[in-house]
Amino acid sequence: MEEKLFEQVYKIEKNKLLRYYERIKNQFTHSEPIQIVAKFLVNQAIG
Repeated sequence: MEEKLFEQVYKIEKNKLLRYYERIKNQFTHSEPIQIVAKFLVNQAIG
């Protein structure tokens, strides 16, 4: 599946997700990258 088609099918706002990830990364500067990604994914599942 092409990236653009995937984004359209699932209504993904790529820029919005990237900004949100950057905010989480800045809040948890002392965390390992895997912990930051886990926090991001958990928040996406809840939100």
